[in-house]
Amino acid sequence: MNRQNHLVSVIVPIYNSEKYLEAALDSVKAQSYKTIEVLLIDDGSTDSSPVICERYAREDSRFRMIHQMNQGPSAARNHGIREARGEYIVFLDSDDMLHEDFVRILMNLHEKYDCDIALTKSYPFLKEESIPRKEPKGNLRFMDHRQLSMELVETGWKGLAVVMAKIYKKSLFENISFDESRVRGEDDTILYQLYWEAKKSVLIDEPLYFYRSKREGSLTHSSFDLSWLTGVAAFKERMGFYYEKNEKLLYARAMRTYCRRIAENYYKIKMYLPDEREQLRNLKKEMRKYSHKLFALPGNSLKQKCSALLFAWIPDIWGKIYYKVT
Repeated sequence: MNRQNHLVSVIVPIYNSEKYLEAALDSVKAQSYKTIEVLLIDDGSTDSSPVICERYAREDSRFRMIHQMNQGPSAARNHGIREARGEYIVFLDSDDMLHEDFVRILMNLHEKYDCDIALTKSYPFLKEESIPRKEPKGNLRFMDHRQLSMELVETGWKGLAVVMAKIYKKSLFENISFDESRVRGEDDTILYQLYWEAKKSVLIDEPLYFYRSKREGSLTHSSFDLSWLTGVAAFKERMGFYYEKNEKLLYARAMRTYCRRIAENYYKIKMYLPDEREQLRNLKKEMRKYSHKLFALPGNSLKQKCSALLFAWIPDIWGKIYYKVT
């Protein structure tokens, strides 16, 4: 069956996004693949976002407005998944935009290769006129669940570490959901589980998802506070997940990224919240515990292992080196 006949559910969590919301929704409305439903999950907005959503729902029957009390983006996405009627799921942040052929190209990958996840790269922008509009002609990469999981622990913030920029089979979410208690690191909590369940994935090496690299009021770019430590906890959970699966190499690589995230947050606390001495002590203690384990495991370079040990025992020197080269 032609995938143009398959319904794709685009889930848009919305909270006080009036400035950029119309651009995001227009990019969905302009999709060359027409068999979509757009679930506008208003997460208790106090600006004009609900009014904008209601207008789109009146003007286009594919758009559906859903209200909820303010609970955060994870709860909004879970709500959207429950309400979704499509066989396929797309997540779009309310200040981002899609290439007009985003759905068509990724659904073609689903049709041709019967994959569980079709992925694309993401592209940061400040002004909409800088968004590339050319016809995508990227190379394809094929990955099983181990290869995709390895890309996740290795690649970091290059498009693979966020739930956007992908089309998922909805069936992947039957036993997996976003952690609604987590303010930060919600993507880090769920992605490693989804990737492990995806037996076949296809990545087109071309940016089809466009995200605003800076936006006042967004969670991603808001000032640092202790809620960021919930994101550190997500990296620890991921590490434990691979340990339970007896995936030794993934476990070792995930431990390295966990140690790095500890170090980065240690310095953010030291910079912005210097009175939080107990948190600093706890992070240093955790780093010392895992840096020794990391050194004993194969799968990471000697330089990476030494970096973890240096932070664990002489963090000030580590910080000077790290911030000089990053």
